[in-house]
Amino acid sequence: MASSTPPLQMFPGPSVAANPVIHEHLPAYAGLKAFFARLEEDLGLKEQKEDEAWIPRVGVYLFGGLAAHLYTGEHPTTTIHATLSYPISVPTEFHVMVPLPGGLSTMKMASSPKANELRWPEMGDGFEINLPLGVESFGVRVVQPLDLVVSMCTYFTPEEEAHVASLVRAGLITGSNFDYAWKKSFKEEAPSARDRMIHAQVLSMLAQHTPGSSLD
Repeated sequence: MASSTPPLQMFPGPSVAANPVIHEHLPAYAGLKAFFARLEEDLGLKEQKEDEAWIPRVGVYLFGGLAAHLYTGEHPTTTIHATLSYPISVPTEFHVMVPLPGGLSTMKMASSPKANELRWPEMGDGFEINLPLGVESFGVRVVQPLDLVVSMCTYFTPEEEAHVASLVRAGLITGSNFDYAWKKSFKEEAPSARDRMIHAQVLSMLAQHTPGSSLD
């Protein structure tokens, strides 16, 4: 069956269609607070501030399914995908337990994929949402919905497809801006047939949830 998805367009505009809101009532949000508070304590980061070896506040930039879950409240996950602004060593076994509707779940840092293994639009608007977790040694932020969707199109696993659909239903991206950012993410590389199929699928999702237009 032929796709009805419009051709690629270049249309820079606002990063989001609606103001993104972090759902702070979620168990995963409380889990993040507990995770970084305990990590701060276990690594002795507060104590290091009294020493010459003091490290600066570590910026933590969340992406992946957990970031999407914080925006939408759907598809709970406790796997932390993040990039850090300072090279600290997080033990692979380090975790906290988070009570989800289906039972306790282990919250820990993921080893893969890493941020540099994904495609990002790099549009330079610097938009992230700060999470006021109350942890002195870490500044935790969530990357914007548009960047999340573009990065999830790199592999587009079934789980990522579900998160993208949730972000679309929440009205957090528009067709035109996704189209523009998606193309920017390839830089000098040409999209493969699979890439274009994923792109068409996301535009189709957007068309279904944007009455009257498939590229706004």
